[in-house]
This record gives sequence, structure tokens and C-alpha cells, in this order.
Amino acid sequence: MKAALFRFKTLTGLTHLFTPTWTFWNAMFLAVTTYTTIGYGNITAQSKLGRLAVMLYATIGIPLVLMILHKLGRQSFRVLERFWIQFMRNRIKWLYATIGIPLVLMILHKLGRQSFRVLERFWIQFMRLLPFLILKIKM
Repeated sequence: MKAALFRFKTLTGLTHLFTPTWTFWNAMFLAVTTYTTIGYGNITAQSKLGRLAVMLYATIGIPLVLMILHKLGRQSFRVLERFWIQFMRNRIKWLYATIGIPLVLMILHKLGRQSFRVLERFWIQFMRLLPFLILKIKM
């Protein structure tokens, strides 16, 4: 069998297909698929010692990833909670901005005697109001 493979390699010139490629990125791919428990299976440990090392790595790595995900989720919740509290404090200002400004602009627009359809009016007022809303969110 080895002789047949060697002959195939020499005839086709495909020697690079039979050499193992273990690069940094392949190692990272194995690590990520191991501790995220995805396990695609296209990169696996071949030796018994390698399989033992991967099992130990997974035993330590999976709880660490779960802790990191927990902390990221908690931090994301805190940011959203602060945003919600700020939003609730300023909800009256938001009410004026979302109802009052478009209403005033629509009245001024109507006084200008330009006749557009209702949907076009709302679209124009919304597009005029959008920069104010974006600035309000960033402040």
C-alpha cells in the first residue's frame, strides 16, 4: 500500500496532500471547536496522547468559555439597563421630539401650500427628524 501511495505521489506531483499541516490557525480552529463544543471533526488528534491532551483541554476550556460568556452577557445586560433607565428618565422629552416636532413641521409644510400625499409627508418629516433622534441617542 505504501508503495502504491508513493508511486501515486510521484506520478501526480501531489506530495503536499500527504504531508500533515499543523499551523497556528489549525491549532486555533481545533481549540475553538473543542471548547465551544461544536466539534466539526475535520481536525482531530491522531495519537492517544493527543486525544488525552484534547480531553484535558476541553475539561478546562469549556467551563472557562461558559464563565466568559456569562460575564459578557451580564455586562451587555448592564449596558442595556443603563440605556433603558436613561430612556425612561427622558421619555417626556422623547414624546415631545417624536410627536411635537413632526407635527409642527407638518403644519409648516401645509402652510407652504405644497401638496404631497400623506405618506410622503410622513416620510419627509421622519427624514428631517432622524438627525435629531440620532443626536439624542448619542448624547
